[in-house]
Amino acid sequence: MNNSPDGGQLSNQERLELAAVKAGSKPVQRLERTAIEADKLEKKLIDKGIVFVAAEFHVIEHRSHPLGDAFMRTIPGRASGSQVGIYYVARRANFDAARVLARLEFSDPGSPEIGQRLGYPACCVAAYQDIQSGRDWLESMLDHTSESDPGFMACNRLAKLFGGWTLLPDYFPCSFGCSLSADWSNQILSSISDASLKEYVAAARVALEFPIRIEANNITQLTPSPQIVFHNTKITRPRTLTWLKHS
Repeated sequence: MNNSPDGGQLSNQERLELAAVKAGSKPVQRLERTAIEADKLEKKLIDKGIVFVAAEFHVIEHRSHPLGDAFMRTIPGRASGSQVGIYYVARRANFDAARVLARLEFSDPGSPEIGQRLGYPACCVAAYQDIQSGRDWLESMLDHTSESDPGFMACNRLAKLFGGWTLLPDYFPCSFGCSLSADWSNQILSSISDASLKEYVAAARVALEFPIRIEANNITQLTPSPQIVFHNTKITRPRTLTWLKHS
């Protein structure tokens, strides 16, 4: 299954997040799109009782992570044309919350209050401050994860490397064993009614269950035909992450 969106469409992960917004388990969804793509997307979403708030700034890549994550910095001025802007999606009842978030990210883009207002668990918001400051997210998540206990399947962010699989919105859980993130995932999944999204969730559950082996120079998903991503993980002792289905 393809988890990469045409800019005028939502990825499977973004569809999960939108389902959470509609169900009330997430106050606001944050999207990055070019202004051209956002215009197409807004027309599709507003017909479904959703408000779409454009930030008064656009973003450019500040730094990237070898595993594919990009960290952005803000530039004053609403996005136009092919510039990438930030757009906040919410139910009509949360329109003011979306506007407050847009103003906050413009005035203080590093504020932990942004994560709080996006509905992320407090422990994850706190841990993200180090990642935002430049710490490797994999190193941070491993440091916060017990070596003796399995992680939660929903927190298996490494599965995104092997097909884009995820059962959470796009954020970094504080650890692979974050029970609050696992509980939130269960809450989001219980609200899904769309048949095609349920099909994606069923396939994601299978992909997320495979153990992942992390060594100094590679990350391996231990499927019947193991898949390998080469990456300098900086770890000195190999670790194998196994997963519980839920908290």
